[in-house]
Amino acid sequence: PGRLLERFPSVTMFDVEALLRQVRSIIRQVSVAVQYVFLFTLLAGVATLIAAVQGGAVERSRDAAVLRALGSSTSRLWLVQFCEYTLLGGIAGLLAAGCSVISASILASEVFGFVLTPGWSVWVFGFAGGAAGIGTVGALVIVGVVRRAPLRSLAR
Repeated sequence: PGRLLERFPSVTMFDVEALLRQVRSIIRQVSVAVQYVFLFTLLAGVATLIAAVQGGAVERSRDAAVLRALGSSTSRLWLVQFCEYTLLGGIAGLLAAGCSVISASILASEVFGFVLTPGWSVWVFGFAGGAAGIGTVGALVIVGVVRRAPLRSLAR
């Protein structure tokens, strides 16, 4: 390197390996920051989901009380409401998967300059994750709703 600089004094040499180390370090830090943002967004979404499901519990309790007073079984009420929550969760998961594919495609083409071709797994995991998440939270709320005595629920 010294002889090259003597021969071409106007050339500036860079340690490319040191530059690449620095770039990799910055990328690692940015990726950790993005992961934390994702985690906090996910936690906020879960909190919103729980609040929304809990908010509808009073109305569901009244509906369940009327249906039980008319002769519907507890297991049938639980199954119907669980299926409803699971289907809503699956639809929400598909919607979330669609939004993530759209934003990732825009980011890939506009920022990084390549075309993103998402696989089928995004849709499957989106549906399954939404159905499992909202179905589970809904099942936890439903247990309290269908176990409550019909007269007690209607008296509220």
